[in-house]
Amino acid sequence: LDHPLHTAMGNNGMTRMNLLGASGRPITEEYIEQFGIEAYAEFDKFEYIKLHGQKAYDEKFGDLEAIGCWGTWEPCHKMMLGHGIVGVENLGGDLDKVSGKRFRFYCFPLRWYLGDGSMARCVAEIDEDDLNDVPTRTYTYGGNI
Repeated sequence: LDHPLHTAMGNNGMTRMNLLGASGRPITEEYIEQFGIEAYAEFDKFEYIKLHGQKAYDEKFGDLEAIGCWGTWEPCHKMMLGHGIVGVENLGGDLDKVSGKRFRFYCFPLRWYLGDGSMARCVAEIDEDDLNDVPTRTYTYGGNI
């Protein structure tokens, strides 16, 4: 769960915290292993510059820098979060079962004092008869939910 504090934390925010040891290996390492450094660089300004050079960065992202979205790979985050609009992203679970359906959506974030975003338990309230008829998602680590 993102919230407006996300835009004010700077290098103290979640994107710069190293949680190794507290929660295991950073997911960025897994992403790089699976998709390559070139794909990851699209989400990390400094990695992009290291890989492609400052000129290539300025050509591709200079307009974002000019409008004050420095280091913001998704300017919508800065605009929405900066205006008090929260966002829920990177959801997992059986989303295919509710895709295209109307349902109540609940989000229960952890209460994290001065935190920059939070893990959250997200729940869809929908009649069982209204679920899409798709297989239950199986997770590589931990089986079915």
